[in-house]
Formats: sequence, structure tokens, C-alpha cells
Amino acid sequence: MWNRILNPFFVFTAMWLFVIYLINLQLTKNISRLDSPGFQIIYINIVTGLIIYLVFYFIFYKKRVINQSPSALQYKISLKFANRSFYLFLFLTALDIIYSGGVPLIWLFTGSAKSYLNLGIPSIRGFQYTLYLFTFTVFVYLLKFHKFKNWKIKIAILILLPFLMLARGLLIYTILQIFYIYIYDKKISFNQIRNIAIFSIILILIFGVIGDIRGEYANPFAPLITDNPGNPLNNLPSGFTWIYIYITANFNNILLTIGTFQPSYTFIDIFYNLVPGFLKQFFTSSDKASPLITDASLNVASFYAGYVTSFGVVGGIFGGIILQTAGTYYYFKAKTLNIGYLVAYAIIFTCIFLSVFFDAFMTVSSFFGIILSVILANRLKNK
Repeated sequence: MWNRILNPFFVFTAMWLFVIYLINLQLTKNISRLDSPGFQIIYINIVTGLIIYLVFYFIFYKKRVINQSPSALQYKISLKFANRSFYLFLFLTALDIIYSGGVPLIWLFTGSAKSYLNLGIPSIRGFQYTLYLFTFTVFVYLLKFHKFKNWKIKIAILILLPFLMLARGLLIYTILQIFYIYIYDKKISFNQIRNIAIFSIILILIFGVIGDIRGEYANPFAPLITDNPGNPLNNLPSGFTWIYIYITANFNNILLTIGTFQPSYTFIDIFYNLVPGFLKQFFTSSDKASPLITDASLNVASFYAGYVTSFGVVGGIFGGIILQTAGTYYYFKAKTLNIGYLVAYAIIFTCIFLSVFFDAFMTVSSFFGIILSVILANRLKNK
């Protein structure tokens, strides 16, 4: 089954080895340092990830009993919990739209001077996205077993939101969490692999189109493509350049700058994105990745950014251990098929997958999403 492959050790290892492979291809001009000590962080975390996985497997969760489907009472409790989250999400979204005076997609087609950056109330955005992702993931899980009242309307609203907001990040979060919830209990087949490949290509194309729309002109990263005539990015749609840049540039920022700055030796950079917007003015860190940024247009530095700026290479290693431990714990808890734990691991699975881009783990949407999932899991115990 897919669940066996989509464990935290395999996902982390596959994603980061893929990043190293793409960096070594050097398809863009911004990649210039292949002998950085930053690579040590990845290799050490692959080893620690294996150790953590084996410890949980052989000592703590070797004999877990797996249920096949939720009971009628579990289904009812989960649906009620998700519906409450859904209606609270709608309320916050309405506040968001009223406060902003519209939505980015409408602004785009009406020629408004506003952009997606003008959307929303920063202090509630994280909670709004938490409710959105949690609700959508639970709804998809429940629909695998039974339809529920007004499910088509609710799902349509949830699907529409990222496009109205031109929110590529939210779209990616949603797709990854739903992908795991939908496929974790299915057997691996050629057709599924083919469909995943086709869908991934479509997603890359959409990602490029949205990126081009949001920018001042199409394919803004084209000047970074190397002049090598054999470079495939020269002949592919802009989405592939966007993805290559986003996958490689983040960790490349760390490779280029690690060892060139003094770590802060504080935890502000690590937990900064958990701080509500109205409180961030009281903290000295305005951008936890700032010492790592070598290009203003590539202003992220992977999952490791906050840990490296705080404690250097050692901080990066321990950051990986924290993510791997949380992922492995909820991966094995999810084997009970308690809906709450499944959603919790779907969130951390997404964080591990996105770790090559940015720190999705230490964010309001992920942190409180896990809390909501654990609350639901506790309500479902012994039901």
C-alpha cells in the first residue's frame, strides 16, 4: 500500500536527495557552490531519520492493530467537528473579504491596483487557513465512506477558494494533504503512478501560469537559465523553471551563505512564524532567513532557515530531527486509522514534502492544524 512508501523517512530522503540531484545539474546561474558544508546537514538527517523510524517501529508500534473503517459514531463525531470548523472558516473568510474590499482574482480581471498582497487580516490568516485545510482534509476522508448533507456545495466552496485568492501556497498545501488522505490505504498500481505523473505535470503548468499572472511579466526567472544549449528549461513551459528555481534556490541560499554569518543563538528565528501578525512588531527578527538571502527575489531558504540562522549546522541537524520525530510519531499513530491522527500525519507529511521550499512545520496553519487533529483524535478514542 501507498502508506508504506509515504512514511516520513522515505519522503524526507527522497525529497532531499532529489534536491541535491537538481542542484548538481546546475541548470540556473544562481547555483555556484557544490562543496558547501550545508550538504552535511542533509546526509546526517537522512541517517537520523532512519534511526528514529526504526526506534518507533521496533520498540513502540510494532504490533499496532489497524481498524478498517470508522464506526457510525466516529463518522458522526468527525462530521460534526468538521462542519463547525467549516462554518467558522466561512465566517473568517467573509471578514477577510469585507476588510480587503474584494478578492485577488476579481481585482486582476477588473484592473484594480490591488494585488494578492493586499488581501486579508494578517492576524487571522493563519487560523483561517488552519480551518480550511483541516476541514477539507476531514471532508475528503469522510467522503471515502459515505456522502453527507450538502457535500457538493461545501467541496465546491473549498476548491474555489485558492483560485479566488490566487493562493498558490494554499493550493499546494491542500493538494498534498488530500493526496495523502485519499491514497494512503490504496494498493500501488501502474495506473495510479501514471495519473500522479500526469497530475503533477498539470500542477506545474498551473503553478507557472499563476506565477506569471502575479508577476509583471511571463517567466521572470528566464534570465537565470544557463546558456547551455542542452538545458531543458529553455524548451519547457515557465512552470518547470518556476519549480526548478523554487526547489533548488531555497537550499542553495544556505549552501552559499552557511559559515559566513554569526548565528543568533536564540529561538526567535525558529518560532517567528508562530507569532500572530499583530505581535511580530515586538520581535527583532523581521525575516528569519535574511542572513541567508543572496537574491531578493528568492527570499526563502528551505525548512532549515530558522534553525541555521539560530544555531548554525547543529541547529539545522536538530531541526531535521524535530520534524522527523513528529512525523514518525504521528505516522505510527495514524496506523490505528483514527481520523484525527490521520489528518495530523497528513499535515506533517505535507510539511516534510515542502521542507525543501520553506518551513511549513513551524507555522500557525500546521501547528494549530495538528492541535485540532489531536482534539478530534481524543474525541474518537473508544468510540
